[in-house]
Amino acid sequence: MDDLNGLAISKYEQQTVVTESNVGLTKSVLDGVVRQLSARPPNQARRVTVGGLPGFEYELVPKGMPGVRSRSIFLFHGRDEYQLNCQFTAARRAEVMRACDQALESLRVTGSPSPV
Repeated sequence: MDDLNGLAISKYEQQTVVTESNVGLTKSVLDGVVRQLSARPPNQARRVTVGGLPGFEYELVPKGMPGVRSRSIFLFHGRDEYQLNCQFTAARRAEVMRACDQALESLRVTGSPSPV
């Protein structure tokens, strides 16, 4: 949308397979990563399931970006971790959140996770 408002999707590969049964163990690692990215303590992670994938959602204030907030959703598929980062200013919050919700609602798992 512009330099401060928009969506970004990233994929990372984890050392271990993350499943619905062990996703809670991943939360402490994610909490630490999110604390490093945030200018102040982020909201408590909210447990989510999107497109059948387990994960966590945070809202935070990114470091070095006054006036900007980020809704970050981390989802897991085997060893694959996907992050949807929905970043917004107060003036464009509603617009970005609609786009973020649309991206989440359209998520479909079509392939196998990364091999172990």
